Amino acid sequence: MIRRPSRPPPSGEAVAGAATIYIKGIHMLLVSEEEAKDLIDQATDNAAEAGITIRRFPIEPHNVLGIHTHMKGFGDGIWFRSYTEQVFNSLGERCPSERSLYDTTTN
Repeated sequence: MIRRPSRPPPSGEAVAGAATIYIKGIHMLLVSEEEAKDLIDQATDNAAEAGITIRRFPIEPHNVLGIHTHMKGFGDGIWFRSYTEQVFNSLGERCPSERSLYDTTTN
């Protein structure tokens, strides 16, 4: 189920749609806690299949504000953005949190 965030975004004007939110032109998919858990589980499983062990994913599903699907310089993928503005890739590695890096309209 796609939902609006339970807390307002930290900055910028937000317009929520059925599945996306735009904050200062940044496209982000909103996901429920259950969907976030499924995506984190899938990322952990995919890493294990590639021989990479993730002992504990650094973001809990209830802390996921949204999912980015593109990052400048890397292309398509999945990045988890927390309510505290931290961003993690699908291997659980910390990534830059600068919102413009995830702006699919400019990169």
